[in-house]
Amino acid sequence: VDFVDPERRVKGKNLRKNAVALKLRRDSLAEELRILYVAMTRAEEKLIMTGVVKNPEKTAAALLPLRRRKKSLLPYDVLLGQESFLSLLLSALSGSRCLDGFYEACGMETAPDASDYAADMAFAVKLTGWDHVVGEKIEETVLGMEAKKKLLSSESGQAVDEGLMTELSRRFSYEYPHENLRDLYTKTTVSELKIAGMQETDEAAAKLFEEKPAVPYLPKFLRGDETVSGSMRGSAFHKVMELFDFSKVTDEVNKNRQAAEALLGEQMERMLQTGRLPLSYYEAVSVPKLVDFLTGRAAFRMAEAARAGKLFKEQPFVMGLAANRLRSSFPAEETVLIQGIIDVFFEEEDGFVVLDYKTDAVSCAEELVKRYQVQLAYYSEALAQIYGYEPGMGGKPVKERILYSFKLGQEITVIAPQDEPASIWL
Repeated sequence: VDFVDPERRVKGKNLRKNAVALKLRRDSLAEELRILYVAMTRAEEKLIMTGVVKNPEKTAAALLPLRRRKKSLLPYDVLLGQESFLSLLLSALSGSRCLDGFYEACGMETAPDASDYAADMAFAVKLTGWDHVVGEKIEETVLGMEAKKKLLSSESGQAVDEGLMTELSRRFSYEYPHENLRDLYTKTTVSELKIAGMQETDEAAAKLFEEKPAVPYLPKFLRGDETVSGSMRGSAFHKVMELFDFSKVTDEVNKNRQAAEALLGEQMERMLQTGRLPLSYYEAVSVPKLVDFLTGRAAFRMAEAARAGKLFKEQPFVMGLAANRLRSSFPAEETVLIQGIIDVFFEEEDGFVVLDYKTDAVSCAEELVKRYQVQLAYYSEALAQIYGYEPGMGGKPVKERILYSFKLGQEITVIAPQDEPASIWL
């Protein structure tokens, strides 16, 4: 803190504060020098730096004490007194011949007797002003107009360089040999592939997933009351299912709605109290619809898998696919990475079961199947790769795919399409 003498009514910095301030300034200068060094050493061929000086003559005069220094390195007190990258560089170059043009423009003599004047600093310093920049631009524009006028007014019978014309024709008619790779991506998500698949089969359904324009963020106190969006409600259902302890779902809970509702309420309260479930999610979910799921067959099977340690929720994955599987024009030797997150899958005696929760506002099960069968196919293939399943070679296949619709309160078994590879589905 500052030194204060209430009797003399004086205040000032004490020795400790001055020492700390000096240390902070030294550390800051060291960091700025490192940043400048990194920035200047990244150029491979040419480095162009610009700086603005309000009074060039005053800036040049300030360099006068440094021009005839005997040592190349800047003194410590000079380094500590610099306030910008430009002043650092000008101070370092003050005795070099690369600043001759700057000194002459400011009406000063050069410094040929400086210790490092003859050294090749590989710098070229140029002082320019707004008038000069505008003049260069005008000159460039005039030359361009004259060249265009000359070309347009040339006589058609003028001698033509046939070799040059042939070379120009060859260059302008060049066609990129790998045009089929224009849209090839190295990584994508299952959701993007799902949308692409729907655009091919069902344009009306695909419009549900069109990217929405960005909306500026507003804090909650400015937004006021908001209705719960469909995406938020879907996220709330998924979060509750992710955090729910299915090992607690006994036969009694599965068969009794009151017991299921009591277990659900107890667990959701705990999620809320521990901060794992946001209040907005807590209020967005429909308890009756969750109870419908907990009293269904899928929840009973998940509970058995959970007690056996074979239930897996919100599992991320990344897998590689041959590019021609995504588009026939892509080469088979190229690999595209596919990433996604499986809502839930569990292992039973004869194979794996993949289950995906859906909150879409649909009127029938066929709509959901049409939208998400591609997504489930990729999930199944990912599990086959992760667990090393190959037909006839051992391992467990993905035996069943289930979509659960909270809107319909229904489990929907998705049958594999006829053209899907057998390695995915058996």
